[in-house]
Amino acid sequence: MGPFASHRFLTRLSLSAAHIFAWLFVFQYFYVISGLLLHALVATSLSYALSQIVAILVIPYAARRLRNGVRGMLVNAFLSLSAAFAVLALSFAGLLGSIPFGIVCFAVCIGLYRALYWMPYEIVSKKSGSARTHEVLLAFVPAVAGYAIALSSSAPILVLAAASLVALVAIVPVYAMKNTQEGFSWQYRETFHQLFSSSHRKPLIQAICHGFEGAALLLLWPITILVLLDWSYAILGIVMSVTYLCTILVRHFLRSVHERVRTPLLLSVPRKSQRKK
Repeated sequence: MGPFASHRFLTRLSLSAAHIFAWLFVFQYFYVISGLLLHALVATSLSYALSQIVAILVIPYAARRLRNGVRGMLVNAFLSLSAAFAVLALSFAGLLGSIPFGIVCFAVCIGLYRALYWMPYEIVSKKSGSARTHEVLLAFVPAVAGYAIALSSSAPILVLAAASLVALVAIVPVYAMKNTQEGFSWQYRETFHQLFSSSHRKPLIQAICHGFEGAALLLLWPITILVLLDWSYAILGIVMSVTYLCTILVRHFLRSVHERVRTPLLLSVPRKSQRKK
């Protein structure tokens, strides 16, 4: 494995083990203190929205840092991700004195991670190629994490701590990557002005739709399944792993169909038409 493939493997290992479960821990905390599912869902949704708002506000600043190279941004992104899992673990362990404060810090750190990681990842992945190995192995991580969480009351803290440590280890391969530099000319306020301009309306709508889709898949769907499964994290982990495996199979099937459709004969048609012109 090259440095980018190693980095992506560790990244996905950390996120697969703890990201969705972390939001479920937040939801369960709000449910325990209120006794109402609606209150817990609203409080968790607001926490999730906070992470998105932080990401939106920080992205223009992060984009300007691309001129200094992607390496520093990737390092800071994973320091934020590690801090997110660590602060949530510490708050649930009672070491921060206030669990709501820990949840707010968790949401802010997750937002910082997204803002700092998104653009460098897009740049590095296009130049390094995306690694598709180990997908099946990573698909079983939620099942293992769910089983571990169900073992004892302290297991969620250990899972969060382990994910925080893996996020730190994911920084190591970053230093073996090329420190690619990119320019970004817009100022902070100009970035949002361009975002809401008519010329960028279509990508803005697409981004909003992707955001709602991500919220449904990462938050609402796991919460619904957890409640329907009578709060069984072990079974939830199995359901998530099966879902990931099905996704891998569907992607493989669609990719093979796409390759069969784009036969050499069809690919040669545009070339011939261009020659006639």
